[in-house]
Amino acid sequence: MWKKLRSGAAAQDSRSALRAVATIACLLCPLPDGALAIGLEYRNPEEQVLGIDATVLRVFATRPGNRTGFAEVGERHLFNMAGLVARYARAGMRGGRLGTAVSVVALSSDIGGEDLLQAEVFYRETSTVLVGASAGLHSARIDGFRPSFLATVSVQVAVAIERLVVGYSARNFRVAGEQLDGVDGTMYVALTGSRFVPVSRVRITRNGFWSISASLRVDVGPNAGVSVGYLGGTGSLSSAAHVHVRRVGVAVEVSTHPVLGLSKSLFVTWGAQ
Repeated sequence: MWKKLRSGAAAQDSRSALRAVATIACLLCPLPDGALAIGLEYRNPEEQVLGIDATVLRVFATRPGNRTGFAEVGERHLFNMAGLVARYARAGMRGGRLGTAVSVVALSSDIGGEDLLQAEVFYRETSTVLVGASAGLHSARIDGFRPSFLATVSVQVAVAIERLVVGYSARNFRVAGEQLDGVDGTMYVALTGSRFVPVSRVRITRNGFWSISASLRVDVGPNAGVSVGYLGGTGSLSSAAHVHVRRVGVAVEVSTHPVLGLSKSLFVTWGAQ
């Protein structure tokens, strides 16, 4: 009996190790020569569900005004795996025609980690056009691989036509570091102007894979909202909720991957929403 229990425990440990390796493989893409390229992005709970920068929808929902500062910090526990945690911090200015932000993401695990330092800026050319750009410095360290870094730039543009917002983003174009060809592109359409904001998007990866995703944001009064979404390609389902009182906000997110399992996050925001 004890022999069977020990055998079962060993099998469980083996499955856990394989799951950890598979999870990290989903987050970090192997490159030639034993290096690792990076796929980490800054996403707060609402952005995680919608799949696009929340700034875009917020800018088009408000008139240009005085700029105000904001900051947010958060933590995301991935796939119910002990030790696999992503920590986030972002600060910047929002409002008027110009917005800026600096963000940091640190992913840690028992077998290594990944970091992202990013600076972004967006400009609202008119009441109907928004353009943005960001620069990121990625680094990865995984046991058994040499350390890797990658410098990238990303751009996006969004146009509001009445209540319809149409946008496109091209992310992580290589500037320096590890070899990485192409860009990851996403085109999206959102219908704004009411409590219900549906978002549909098509994503084409640098490897030629494409997927269709859909999400819905529902404003519950002026200071709260919920979002639900489906991520094509992986079949993941996600949901998020946020509440904002005066200048302090709290947001939570839960998502489930059909193979890797449950992830959850908690963010706290101060300042502009």
